Amino acid sequence: QKKEKKFSVLMSKGKIAKDILYLPGIKSMYRRLYFIGIIAYIILLILSLLFYKERTIFLDMAFNLFYIINKGGFAIQIYRFGDILSQLPPFLAARAGLHLDTIFQLYSAGFVAFYFTAFFICGSILKRYDFALVILLLNLLFASDSFYWMLSQLPQAIAILIVIFAMVSGKQIQSI
Repeated sequence: QKKEKKFSVLMSKGKIAKDILYLPGIKSMYRRLYFIGIIAYIILLILSLLFYKERTIFLDMAFNLFYIINKGGFAIQIYRFGDILSQLPPFLAARAGLHLDTIFQLYSAGFVAFYFTAFFICGSILKRYDFALVILLLNLLFASDSFYWMLSQLPQAIAILIVIFAMVSGKQIQSI
């Protein structure tokens, strides 16, 4: 039988206090919430496709799309190379010669796909449902500020950082 990990607030006899996430039953609750989060990302994807014009024909997003279509390359300003990940779908669509509406829709949906990929890596690959839920909450709580301003690099960097934390914490937990 597998021993349950106990939570201890006190650090005694050189033992490190365990994270509260290892209480019995909490991980299964996170797992259930993770699968509910998949439904949330499907809803975000549908909304991003419904409101693709409002999301893409606005300031920097419109300039990036114009640059990608007109120049045939990535629109990287001020050494923000992380934008390559979000510009990859419209870049490939423009290279394939797809219709302009399709390129706009792919650009809008590409951001949701980016966050879902980070969510999926944390939850399904690394089995760190707690970190996956942090990415979900990042999207849902920032949705009022970043749904129409999808180009903000802050939530993108936070999502990548959470994936890195999930990878590092998994290695640390196995070595303790």
